[in-house]
Amino acid sequence: MVLVAAAFVMMACSKEEAATIDNVQYVTELKATLGGGDETRMVYTHDPSKGLSFAWEDGDVLKLFQADDPTVWPKSYEYKSSTKKFHVIGTDAMEAGKQYFAAPHQLKTSTPYFDIVDGKPVLDLYLDAAKTVADIPLISDVFTATTDGTIATMHHTVGVVEIPVKVTADSQFKSLMNNGFRNDVEIISGQYTVTAAPPYFVEAAGTGGNRTAMANEGKELSTTTATSFFVPMLPGVYTNCTLNYVYLQYQANDPFYINSVKVVCGKITKLDEITLELN
Repeated sequence: MVLVAAAFVMMACSKEEAATIDNVQYVTELKATLGGGDETRMVYTHDPSKGLSFAWEDGDVLKLFQADDPTVWPKSYEYKSSTKKFHVIGTDAMEAGKQYFAAPHQLKTSTPYFDIVDGKPVLDLYLDAAKTVADIPLISDVFTATTDGTIATMHHTVGVVEIPVKVTADSQFKSLMNNGFRNDVEIISGQYTVTAAPPYFVEAAGTGGNRTAMANEGKELSTTTATSFFVPMLPGVYTNCTLNYVYLQYQANDPFYINSVKVVCGKITKLDEITLELN
């Protein structure tokens, strides 16, 4: 396993990005340093020695929650590639000196927006089985908004399974439309609980989650070099998984069993290389 090298590293603001109203200083802009220089979050890059890296996409929104009060309406900041900053949406900005944590979205539509358990903010997120690895929900540590420079470190809240695939030379088809897992016993995607502090992922929420997790990307395959598919999954040790792949719109494989899959929050679990015959 190697660390998921997500480029969501920090956000910072400067004195020019603060406004003072009625003696209260508001931080209205956040500058995101994402590493790698790629401005499109939906396009991820993969380095086998470093893991996956991502970047923000124009229009991405961060929800900023006041860490000590679950009833306060979360603030929304939108990323603009023209300025490479997150800008407050509307006028409800962070107040300098208060503590916040950031997340891309939240499930609850009425207060409280999260709970405080053992002094840590706890909220529900959702791992959509129909999304790609680029859409893994994130959460930050708790940070203090300040006009002298605010830093919020983002973390992945689930794990990723890497499936390296080759195709046999005599295969009729040389690509997959999708690849991933089915588990008839355990929940591997869906709603789950996170904290704004280590270990970030807490547990699957309830019993109504999903028992499928897919890469949701089509890729060309090689007969000589493995092509990796990345499947986001809730952390855990799973012993009831079958590998399911689709190579025509209405034609899937006869699934075969994976003895054990260990998924760790914020890390990539790489399976042994698989060679498929697609006819």
